[in-house]
Amino acid sequence: MEMRIRFFFLLFIFCVFSATAASAADQRIIVGIHENTPLIFTDSDSQVKGIAVDLLIHIARKESWEIQYLPGSYAQCTQRLETGAIDLLGCLIFRYP
Repeated sequence: MEMRIRFFFLLFIFCVFSATAASAADQRIIVGIHENTPLIFTDSDSQVKGIAVDLLIHIARKESWEIQYLPGSYAQCTQRLETGAIDLLGCLIFRYP
C-alpha cells in the first residue's frame, strides 16, 4: 500500500512539473505575417499594425502570450506554417480559383 502511495505521489509531482514546463514553453507564439492592408501591415516606423494585429494583441493579453512576428510573402508564410516554423498566420487570403 505504501508503495502505491509513493508511486501516485511521484506521478503527481511529475505531472505538475511537466505541465509547468509545457505552459512556459507555449507562451511565445510566432506569427507569420504578410502585407494585407488593412488587416495586417507594417507602418513607416516598422511596427506591425492592422485589424488582425489588434485582435491578436487582445488574445495574447488574455492568454499571457508573447507574440513574435515573422514577415514574409503569403507563400512563405503558408510553407512555414506547414513545416511548423510558425504557430499561426496573421490573416488568411481567400482566392478565387
